[in-house]
Amino acid sequence: MQLLPYCTNGATIGYITHASYRTLAQMSNQDVVDFYVRNLGDGWQHTVTNTPVEAPYSTASPADTNTSAQPPVSGQGFTISGAVSADITWEQDFLPNCYATTAEDGAQSFFFGATIRGPYQLYASIRAFRGAGSYDAAAAPAQIGRFDWRTAAVTVFKLGNDESERWLATAGSFTVERSDDDSAAGSLDADLAPAGADAKGPIHVTGSWTCRHSGN
Repeated sequence: MQLLPYCTNGATIGYITHASYRTLAQMSNQDVVDFYVRNLGDGWQHTVTNTPVEAPYSTASPADTNTSAQPPVSGQGFTISGAVSADITWEQDFLPNCYATTAEDGAQSFFFGATIRGPYQLYASIRAFRGAGSYDAAAAPAQIGRFDWRTAAVTVFKLGNDESERWLATAGSFTVERSDDDSAAGSLDADLAPAGADAKGPIHVTGSWTCRHSGN
């Protein structure tokens, strides 16, 4: 929080009241309260002054009035168009997670999840992962655990309503341009069809991504 410098323009907008009271020596705080409330009332007041309060105005420039610094957003992310118009973005210092592992069927697999900002989430689960290359976004996904509705490598859904507002890729590619022990990067260009009652129509998703390997 940044404190702002203020000046006054001379316009009186109210008053602050200062009241002074006389008390007897050696009285406790409670004695003073009891004496005031039970006996004297307002007659206990010795002096009362009203101090004008003048309207303030800031001498700071607009750039100085930002009270909280926002983390920088990565230049990467995904744009959703069609039945939904939205962006999936993330902070440049807080990248999506990904990892390469062996799936339940023994195939090498790659998992990517963009779940950082906004209500829409994107997952990619690539089966038969071979490192850098282009993968069919509509292919059967790698499976770890049970996801009955996830029947395509790339899926989009709305957080909190994933059973009814979700889409499955029908065409396009999920491209991995590089992958090492620490991170991976690539791009996506895919068409997705609705797969839930609240998904009102097809969408198209395009963009680029970088992820950090979370390990598995």
